[in-house]
Amino acid sequence: MAPMRWPRRTLLVLILLAVWQWVVPHIVTTGPAFFPLPADVADGFTSLLGSARFWRSVVTSVGRVLAGFTVATAIGVVLGIAIGVAPRVEAFVDLTIEMLRPLPAMAWIPIAILWFGVGDVSSVFLVALGAFFPIVLNAAAGARTTARDYGKAALTSGAGPWLRFRRVTLPGALPWVLLGCRVGLGVGWMVIVSAEMVGAQSGLGFLIMEARSFARIDWVVACMIVIGLIGIGLDSTLERVQRRAAPWWGRVAA
Repeated sequence: MAPMRWPRRTLLVLILLAVWQWVVPHIVTTGPAFFPLPADVADGFTSLLGSARFWRSVVTSVGRVLAGFTVATAIGVVLGIAIGVAPRVEAFVDLTIEMLRPLPAMAWIPIAILWFGVGDVSSVFLVALGAFFPIVLNAAAGARTTARDYGKAALTSGAGPWLRFRRVTLPGALPWVLLGCRVGLGVGWMVIVSAEMVGAQSGLGFLIMEARSFARIDWVVACMIVIGLIGIGLDSTLERVQRRAAPWWGRVAA
């Protein structure tokens, strides 16, 4: 089933490239000088691939995302499961989470720079903040749903609290946790690019801003494509983990 989807996806990409090739010279008023044609982007992409600085930027951005995502996962999963199984914990933290959740991670950039300065720590902090809320909310929903739907059955079977938690709640919440991780990682990847445009002096976001200052719009678009491809790769990796760890649920959720 999966191999059959690739021709359709490739066809859509080809259609979009054809539309792009036609739109720029005919509709975009600034023309190719400010919005490059696909061939120009391909040339810029080729030159970027041969640049050591580009690869350092990729490694830097991915490293920051993985560091922030790890922090968000460690805190979000533990807190989310605690919220799902303990009403007192939920009552204690619910209002704070609901107040902070609507705030975009980008709104924290000035505070992050004041606290941690310009560099890795502030970027990791912003990624962790952006990824945290999808993870904690999904973990809480999974633990709560599992405890409600299957906890009583386990209790009827004579299982104690720890056994119910270990054999029922954790396995039942796992697919929700992994889904939250996928969403959180995607959010974190979006956050890092934006954060690097303002609060960093390295990474793909910084490279985009530098290319813009030199009027290398072909590099800007090429970096955008690279960001999208890396995002697909990160999500696909977590999707495979989700399908292997929870095959009974992953086929439906993913």
